[in-house]
Amino acid sequence: MIVSQWVGQGAAVRIMLFVETSLTPKSLNSSKNAVKMVLTPWYTCCNMIRDREPIVGSFHVLCILALIVGSLVQFSDELESAVDYSNRNLTHVPKDLPPRTKALNLSQNSIQELQMSDVSILPELRALRLSHNSIQRLDFGVFKFNHELEYLDVSHNHLQNISCCPVSEWCHYELYFAHHNLFHKGSDNLILILLEPIPQNNIPRLISIKIQLSGGSELTVKIPRANLTHVPKDLPLTTTTLDLSQNNISELQTSDVLLLSKLRVLMMSYNRLQYLDIGVFKFNMELEYLDLSHNELRVISCYPTVNFKHLDLSFNAFDALPICKEFGNMSQLKFLGLSGSKVQSSSVQPIAHLNISKVLLVLGDTYGEVEDPESLQHISTGSLHIVFPEKREFRFILDVSVTMAISLELSNIKCGFEDKECSYFSKAWAPRLPEERELISNFSNMALREIPPDLTEATTILDLSYNLLFQLQSSDFHSFSKLRFLILCHNRIQQLDTKVFDLNRELSHLDLSYNRLKVIIWSSLAGLRHLDLSFNDFDTLPTCEDIGNMPHLETLGLSGAKIQKSDLQKIAHLHLRAVLLGLRTLSHYEEGSLPILNTTALHIVLPMNTNFWVLLCDGMKTSKVVEMTNIDGKSQFLSYETPWNLTVENTKASTLIFHKVDLLWDDLLLIFQFVWKTSVEYFRIQDLTFGGMANLDHSSFDYSNTVMKAIILEDIHFRIFYIPQDRIYLLFTQMDIENLTISDAQMPHLLFPSHPQSFQYLNFANNILTDDLFKNPIQLPSLKTLILRGNKLESLSLVSVFANSTPLLHLDLSQNLLQNEIEEPCLWPDTLTLLNLSSNKFEDSVFWCLPRKVQTLDLSHNRIQAVPRETIHLSALRELRVAFNFLTDLPGCSHFTSLSMLNIEMNLILSPSLDFFRSCQELKTLNAGGNPFRCSCELRDFIWLEKHSEGLMIGWPDSYICEYPLSLKGTPLKDVYLPEFSCNTTLLIVTVVLAMLFLGMAVVFCWLNLDLLWYLRMLGQWIQIQHRVRKTMQKEPKRSVQFHTFISYCAHDSVWVKNELIPNLQTEDILICLPERNFDPYRSIAENIISCTEKSYKSIFVLSPNFVQSEWCHYEFYLAHHNPFHDNYDSIILILLEPIPSYCIPPRFHKLKALLEKQVHLEWPKDRRKRGLFWVNLQAAINVNLIDTREKCELQTFTEPNVEHHGSTTSLVRTDCL
Repeated sequence: MIVSQWVGQGAAVRIMLFVETSLTPKSLNSSKNAVKMVLTPWYTCCNMIRDREPIVGSFHVLCILALIVGSLVQFSDELESAVDYSNRNLTHVPKDLPPRTKALNLSQNSIQELQMSDVSILPELRALRLSHNSIQRLDFGVFKFNHELEYLDVSHNHLQNISCCPVSEWCHYELYFAHHNLFHKGSDNLILILLEPIPQNNIPRLISIKIQLSGGSELTVKIPRANLTHVPKDLPLTTTTLDLSQNNISELQTSDVLLLSKLRVLMMSYNRLQYLDIGVFKFNMELEYLDLSHNELRVISCYPTVNFKHLDLSFNAFDALPICKEFGNMSQLKFLGLSGSKVQSSSVQPIAHLNISKVLLVLGDTYGEVEDPESLQHISTGSLHIVFPEKREFRFILDVSVTMAISLELSNIKCGFEDKECSYFSKAWAPRLPEERELISNFSNMALREIPPDLTEATTILDLSYNLLFQLQSSDFHSFSKLRFLILCHNRIQQLDTKVFDLNRELSHLDLSYNRLKVIIWSSLAGLRHLDLSFNDFDTLPTCEDIGNMPHLETLGLSGAKIQKSDLQKIAHLHLRAVLLGLRTLSHYEEGSLPILNTTALHIVLPMNTNFWVLLCDGMKTSKVVEMTNIDGKSQFLSYETPWNLTVENTKASTLIFHKVDLLWDDLLLIFQFVWKTSVEYFRIQDLTFGGMANLDHSSFDYSNTVMKAIILEDIHFRIFYIPQDRIYLLFTQMDIENLTISDAQMPHLLFPSHPQSFQYLNFANNILTDDLFKNPIQLPSLKTLILRGNKLESLSLVSVFANSTPLLHLDLSQNLLQNEIEEPCLWPDTLTLLNLSSNKFEDSVFWCLPRKVQTLDLSHNRIQAVPRETIHLSALRELRVAFNFLTDLPGCSHFTSLSMLNIEMNLILSPSLDFFRSCQELKTLNAGGNPFRCSCELRDFIWLEKHSEGLMIGWPDSYICEYPLSLKGTPLKDVYLPEFSCNTTLLIVTVVLAMLFLGMAVVFCWLNLDLLWYLRMLGQWIQIQHRVRKTMQKEPKRSVQFHTFISYCAHDSVWVKNELIPNLQTEDILICLPERNFDPYRSIAENIISCTEKSYKSIFVLSPNFVQSEWCHYEFYLAHHNPFHDNYDSIILILLEPIPSYCIPPRFHKLKALLEKQVHLEWPKDRRKRGLFWVNLQAAINVNLIDTREKCELQTFTEPNVEHHGSTTSLVRTDCL
């Protein structure tokens, strides 16, 4: 048999040739995805030897041609889409490939190189197989023009070098550099690239890339099992998920992850880390998932600003639990994995206030030597999992009565004491267990051969299913006084003495199904409510008087090879809710046995190839609800001569359910006719397979005298058959019943009779119905509900025209191919209140084709971008679902005045508009989660709405996350602070105006009362002085001076100079040169003046009316002004002691007059409060550093005569420096 190799991998190959081969149902099923599409429409061309037997025959040329010709119409595009050049000994890619090739198989050749020209001519290429070739180098750039490429297999080559294209070119793909299954496709947006395992030193750093464009990029890098000893240095800077597990990394440094600013998930389990400083992640602000389990960590250093959601430190070598006080700041922590040998209250206290979803506690090997029995009471968690050390003996006294824990899981429970008792929990533990909780011990599927001896006595539910238990000992359960549920199904128990349960007085549920029981020795189990002995190896039903003495028994499971009346008589008086007959074999059934039972529901699971007819008849006489599983075989009715005369008297069943039915069409038709005449009102068949030839005439079906109300056919499969389709369709559509369901049947069409039918409920979900269904007139005057979900419908207007002729209340058209054109008319009945149009191809125009009285409308998973402003007014609409669309704003309620529930999650809403809140006054429920919110002022009203209307928003706050701006990305909306001042424009304007008014008033007040003008002038002077000083210091050459300043003043102003000026300057350590103190008596006055000005950086002139009248003062000013070192006005400081009118300045002081007009001068304030600013400006004007001078001229005090004051004065410098 020649079969494309891709069929086995699941590819969509639709044309297959089977030449001279034997086919069996098994071989057909192995490739059913391909075969079904080819063989189903043309089964008639191949005559099979016999129905219901393996199909054996030769497919001849005519049959092959028939298959191909029949495929031309439907698969004309696919005939050239799959090209197979495998195993042709090719050395290069063929050049004559069809341009529309979608699948190309070049495996098992000798191709050494792949070039862009080889595949650029194939724009529709989706799958390319190059496995088992000789390719040594691969450049992904060759696929630049293959935008449809989904699968690439280059396994089993000689690859040594891989050249990756930029990540942006692979934004829809996921790349795997490993040896995996080619056709293991996980998503429609994935590319799977499989490479041959490469030596360690050639492993590419970029192991896996996954980028999700919606809502931002996500870059995943996986390098597991690469024998790495350190974190790679060449990781992409945009990495969000990094997997370095199962390597040999022993150290983690800040530089390893410093540049990965977008890292959110880091997995480093199964490495060799011994020390960790969490501070290495201080720059990874988005990191929320850290897995460091299965390392050798002994010490951990915490950092205060790290806030994880998932932190796993389990299975390490810590002595005490690695919990530090910084863990208490992890407000978002949902999972915490810990390990340690010492469990103490002090170590758990830092996280006592956190509400952690799950805590994993792995106890070290030395646990039990030091422990605190009350330690875990401080953990607030919904799920606690404790993994004990795998040691044979240790003492465990830990109290695990965790206050908030709902789920408790214990692993590796083993112990051994001298007194043969295993008491893991303190005696006080069980009484503190809340009454409403159950302590569940789950030992299912652990290959146990005996009951574990270390179970806690407080166990109420014990699951030992799927193990290897052979027998139960009398001591296995005697200590479990509170045991109520015991599950022992799927074991190997062969015999049982129920005395083992004598001390389990509260036992109410005992499941022993699916064992090998042959003998049961009964004793009193009067408290049982549920007893299941089904699917065992009993010869007869294991009923006895002890079962009859169980007054509370509600459900009973039985099994046996022989079913007799005498066995069931012993429990006939019990009023049971349900009886299960799980039969492995059935060698004898005594007719009339089942009606002895007194039960509401009866479920019979038959062994394969069992005559079900007698059991069906008796079962329908037994209970109201009858279920039968495994109905198969050939016709088991009496004869085809009188096929329509099958009747049963005195049936009780109102509900009949069949599971796993495999029958010929004629047998199925006879069952329908048989059930039609009984008391059954509700008939359901699940997992139905039928086929064969139609020997019976369906037109003879008697539709009269029935109480049938509903028929449900689900999950229908067709074997090879030849039956006119109209027979099948009309058989059901002519049934005058209320409810009809035919779902998951791959039904392409459906016919209705020409006369009106009384159907009220029709469900044809998950078929392949098209618009042809509504092209013929259908009369359904009573139809209330129509479900056409999961079909191939395309025209909404065509459906509306049909619906308008019915009184429909509920219409489900989801998961179709529906779309709407504006010019197409839509006519809906006024009765339609619920309409489901989700998962179609609708755009904005769908709002023009909606029923006006609809109350519940679902438009999720479509292509809607906005709700048109001019649309149909849906005044009765109460529930609107438009999730998973492309809406950019919340639709207002101007057209939906009664809207009370709106689901608009997973759209493109950035900032909901204010119009929504104003118009939707009746809204009670809003689901807007999963949108890329822009957290700005426009969102403030939206956040306010939830805070002031509790319970309005579904999914708050977890589903409402900021996407923009980037600084707030990932922040829940509830944590965003948007102040009123910055968002309220009116308030902002009022605040600014008031602030300006207040500032103006303050300025006026200061102007009038505090002489503000003077302060401003002085501030300006200070600024100018500072500027001049810096400018002078930059330009002035260095010279040898001994004084900061030379002071020139009139004798009449000497009192002010001596009492005010000199004391204030000397406090700042300023060296002053005075004429009366520093003049040399052996020089002329002019020489002394010149010498003093040359030895001083600055010259201060104290100006007053007396100064301008003094000849000596004029002389000093003239010489200072013409000092060669004072080449600018910046070295002259003018202090205006008293105002000098300009007319009082003599002409000889014309330079002083000009200088006063343009030079900044300091005025001596009369107000003492202003003098502080005066001295600051003066000191800034002097601002000269005389460090060099001071080093040369050592300060010392001496006296010299003062002629003017007839006394002495103090000199500040040595005379040898003058």
